[in-house]
Amino acid sequence: FMGKWCAYQLPAGEGVFTCCAKGHVIGGQTIPCDKIKLRKVISSMVEAKVEHLGSTGQLELMRCLQCLTLLFLRGMGLQYDSEEADNLQSFKSSLRWNPEDDKAAAAKKQWSLVHWVALSGNAKVAAELLAQGPEGLDAPAPTAINEYGFPKGMRPLHLSLFASNGSAAVAAQLLDAHANPEARAANEFKSDPLESCAVYTGSIEQAKFWLDRFPTWNLERTDALMGMTALTFSASFNTGIVPLLLERRANPRRHSGMMGTDAALIAIVMNVDCKLQILHTLLAS
Repeated sequence: FMGKWCAYQLPAGEGVFTCCAKGHVIGGQTIPCDKIKLRKVISSMVEAKVEHLGSTGQLELMRCLQCLTLLFLRGMGLQYDSEEADNLQSFKSSLRWNPEDDKAAAAKKQWSLVHWVALSGNAKVAAELLAQGPEGLDAPAPTAINEYGFPKGMRPLHLSLFASNGSAAVAAQLLDAHANPEARAANEFKSDPLESCAVYTGSIEQAKFWLDRFPTWNLERTDALMGMTALTFSASFNTGIVPLLLERRANPRRHSGMMGTDAALIAIVMNVDCKLQILHTLLAS
């Protein structure tokens, strides 16, 4: 079976395109990249879905999809700046945010603006929001958004490590504002930020940022529910960061939950999306 997070790990733009493989030249003629056409199609689909969710009052789902938009456009080879809000007010408008939302967020009945900005990865908006000294930098999300695979209890720092634009900029801003890097998710997993990055679609940039920021981070930590390390999680769900974790001396033989010893190797063999080179790297470790 496939979890909902798998949709985040398989963006269409990161697929194999014939036009790119041919160097955009066929029969001596230069051809346009199909990703440009694909981007227009996916953008229009997401926009239509966002509009539908908003018009039918499904605001939490609408906000989640709005903040995840750039994730679905990954691999298109184009700049994302035009897709992001330029300031806090435009960001709030895109979420259809109003004073009642501020009250509900303060009462911990719904996700706050800090949660949404962290998920979006929008550094401009984050800078403006954090300059206001908002509360709740470590607040767990009070509700789950199951349709998009998010359990409740995830903190802004967790969300920022797989922000939809693949950047770690907002994670850095949250840490500079004194968000607690040791705070685990307030749910049955009790995962740390790096584990969340490995489970979902954290980019290599995001994982590298965390390991550079905390060079002595304990890579043998395990989550509370499954007893899995960041390496085992990445082998299961997000194989791109496996080499990075091994480089930082994560233990490939670590006993991890129900998989036992060599859990990372077992997980990566079971992962149909694993690249052979990454498997060889793990075997050689």
